[in-house]
Amino acid sequence: MRICEFGRLQGYKKAEAKYYKLVVILDDRTSDICRALAAQDKVYPLNDALEVMDNLMALDTNSTA
Repeated sequence: MRICEFGRLQGYKKAEAKYYKLVVILDDRTSDICRALAAQDKVYPLNDALEVMDNLMALDTNSTA
């Protein structure tokens, strides 16, 4: 799942997007957290998500060394 999302973020970066918005499918499997995020209907800076991605990748790399 993480690899899929990282690929999506890289695609947004390549397309020179500056922001992204969460699109949540609301059904009986949707978590309370996702419902709360969907209700906020916010737009997020892509750079923040890319920074989190880079930090997670660094943690993964450092933990295997």
